[in-house]
Amino acid sequence: NGAMPTYEVAATIMARVTGAISFNPQFVSLGLIRPGQTMARTVRVTSHDNDFKMSAPEVSIEGRDTKEWEYSKNFNAVVRPVANENAVDVEVTLNGLPDTLSGSFSGMLVVKLGHPDKPELKIPITGVCRGGSAAPVGAQAPK
Repeated sequence: NGAMPTYEVAATIMARVTGAISFNPQFVSLGLIRPGQTMARTVRVTSHDNDFKMSAPEVSIEGRDTKEWEYSKNFNAVVRPVANENAVDVEVTLNGLPDTLSGSFSGMLVVKLGHPDKPELKIPITGVCRGGSAAPVGAQAPK
């Protein structure tokens, strides 16, 4: 018909929008643990703001609803810079929970960054503590 041909194209674009600060994972999950058990989890905190250099932020372990948490003394956190990135790794270590605890527990890892748009992060800490002796690996239940 003499007209220029037209084409229609559909394209799917996927992107992740990040703010000035991001962290991964979004929570510290300790899963199912026994009293006295120790374990560590790491959260990476990254600055995407070229004008803000990530230094050694102040970290603390607090309760979900209140600053004080009875199990905060059972945790410690260490901050380490990440080589060649504007980021830090925050390693949270559980140093064992009391024998009296049976059930779920939750607190907050608080990271004080000092960034003008995001001065602090509050990252949930969750887990379930079950007391009692564990069956040895390979042991069979009594018949």
